Amino acid sequence: MKIKEIGLVHFGKFHNKSLELKPNINLVFGTNESGKSTTFSFLSGILYGFARDSKKRRLYDNDKEKYKPWIGEDYRGYLELSNRDDYRIERDFNSDDLKFINLTNGKDLSNIRELNKYSRVKQPGAYLFNINKDIFLNTFFVAQLETRVDESTYDSFRSKVSNITKNKSENINTQKAITILENSLKELGKKTWTKSQIGIEQNKIDEINEKIYSLEGVFLDYSNALEELSKINKDIDILNINKENFKLNEEQKIYNEVIKKKKENERLEDGLNNINKDDYENIIKTEEEINNLEEEIKVLNNKLININNLNYYENIYILEEDYEKIHEINEELRILDSINYSKEMEFLLVDIKESKNKSNKVISIMATAILSCVVIVFLSFYFKFYLLNFLLIIPLVYFLLKINTYKVSRELIERLENRMNSLKQKSFEKTSEKKKMDLVLEDLFLKYNVEDKLELEKYLREETKVQTLNNYKVDLNKKESSEIKDRINEITVIRDDLRFKLSELLEEYNVSDVEELKEYFVENISNSKKEKIKSNNNYIKMLLKKRDLESLNHNIEVLDLDSSKNKETLHEKELEKAKIEEKINILEKDIKLLEELKELLIYKNKNLDKLIIKKENTNKALNSILKLQSKNRDNILPTLVSNMNEIISKITNDKYNSLIIDDEFNIKVKDNNINSYVELSSLSSGTIDQVYLAFRMSVLNTFIKDAPIVLDDHFLQYDDLRLKSTLKYLNDLSKEKQIIIFSATFREKNILDDLNINYNFIDMRCI
Repeated sequence: MKIKEIGLVHFGKFHNKSLELKPNINLVFGTNESGKSTTFSFLSGILYGFARDSKKRRLYDNDKEKYKPWIGEDYRGYLELSNRDDYRIERDFNSDDLKFINLTNGKDLSNIRELNKYSRVKQPGAYLFNINKDIFLNTFFVAQLETRVDESTYDSFRSKVSNITKNKSENINTQKAITILENSLKELGKKTWTKSQIGIEQNKIDEINEKIYSLEGVFLDYSNALEELSKINKDIDILNINKENFKLNEEQKIYNEVIKKKKENERLEDGLNNINKDDYENIIKTEEEINNLEEEIKVLNNKLININNLNYYENIYILEEDYEKIHEINEELRILDSINYSKEMEFLLVDIKESKNKSNKVISIMATAILSCVVIVFLSFYFKFYLLNFLLIIPLVYFLLKINTYKVSRELIERLENRMNSLKQKSFEKTSEKKKMDLVLEDLFLKYNVEDKLELEKYLREETKVQTLNNYKVDLNKKESSEIKDRINEITVIRDDLRFKLSELLEEYNVSDVEELKEYFVENISNSKKEKIKSNNNYIKMLLKKRDLESLNHNIEVLDLDSSKNKETLHEKELEKAKIEEKINILEKDIKLLEELKELLIYKNKNLDKLIIKKENTNKALNSILKLQSKNRDNILPTLVSNMNEIISKITNDKYNSLIIDDEFNIKVKDNNINSYVELSSLSSGTIDQVYLAFRMSVLNTFIKDAPIVLDDHFLQYDDLRLKSTLKYLNDLSKEKQIIIFSATFREKNILDDLNINYNFIDMRCI
């Protein structure tokens, strides 16, 4: 693949600028602040969108904000390249809108699946190179000083070689992944480990099963209660039918008796004087009715007093509220226990410690650079060799380059510490919330004199049943009380009407009271007959009780029946029915609780299954990584070593042409001058730099055949001899691959000119 044109439409400090590149070597020269590094970063941004590898959501690195234009909101650019076909890539960095066109056949590739192979952000690099951003940045796209490995970082270099041979990426630490997977397996644990995730979930399931077991007979009790209720309803229906039959028989009996007495009175009245018999009867009838009504009022008032003496349990709603409160607290505790801030804080502490260590290393390096400047100045004045001050450029440039690294490191530490403080606050709030719930539970334990939640829940359930039944009885009595009051009011009105009617009769016969009126009528009626008629009329009134006579006639045969036993049995059945209905109401609440527990059990079992599947998948992942390590090492390492030997021989003028890597990834290089293998850590930093460059080129040749090599100021640590040998090698390589070198000095240009190598020179100062 060859890059033909870089279009910086609106990117960083650039507006409507472009760079044309050639297929072989391209040397991009630029002093500090000329935009050289900006152009270098643009290539990564246009190909991978400043995105981190993530298929779940869009994640960006800091460069997206870093290179926003200084003026205006427009933020975009383009890239033209050739890879058998010609392509044009245009990207809006604000919205991440992408246009990816095959200019050769005119096909629009902007929405092909391969662009999202590694990230939710579209990445043309994934389509062109078939690699993710991590491998891209660690092979042919080499940022400033990324190839340098000094004595203090030799162990890091060994780790990178190990990672690339095992995982095809130098920045993927397999051992760290294995450790994470092993820790994850330990956290998941087993059902018998009470403090592991699986153990905790199993304990919760056992608790729910225990509660379900205690309620497993509720459906049978509920079914039996319904069956019993149905049976009692049938009995009550039969008793009510009997009650109606008894009533008809009794009414017919009364009707027959009244007719008999009336006929007797008709015979007795044949010999009476011609007086107003109706008035006399009305007097007797009215007086008796008044007396009967007053007696009934008295009886009803006594019954009302007895009913009002019953007590109603007013605080049952408190029992129900406390019972619901227990369930709410259990659910909230379950949610709080499922959140583990401590584990996330542990990981953050590790990241903060590592970031601080890196920051301290950068400070040490910067301090060393400043000390070097002081030593150079001192030596130049001490020996009066002032030209020595030109050496100040190296440590000063190095110091300036490390300032940005230090700033980025400090910003990372600050974000991590802010996140840590946030987690501490959430952990404190979680603890406070649980303490509040404990206080509520303690109050309930003290209030009901129990020791734990199970005992409290059982007490509230049983006490609610008892008090609900008691209140039901009281409600029935209150209903009866209301009916009695209505009856008293009704009787009182009737009594008052009768008293008024009686007073009219007294006034009509000009007598002062009922006794005087009676004497008046008695004087006009034969004593024996009058007494008999009077007795019959009283008896008739007693039988009728203000009922219409004809309404009692049903034209049926009168039987000798006893209704008292039927009435008593009906009352008993109705009380029994009320008890069963209350029992059903309580059982329905238990059934609802049982259904909720079963639903919760299903949810918990699903969670447990997920944890078990997660453990199985984690085991599979761990085994796969271990197998892949062995396979990749056996297949890749020999090829890498062979390619590195060839490359290191060329860039060191055959001083080093053979290296070996043992099982522990210790690297030894053969020094041809002494014909012996030496430890890589014992060589100079420049030689180690060359070995690392050879390693990168070997990886590139092994995995990515057709790709440009982009280098940003990574020859700062090379002396002229090493640089000359390396440029010769790159010139040979440029016949197959495009070479793009970004440099802040003229060293590369001068050596290329001395070697008479053809190259394309781009001066960023003229862009």
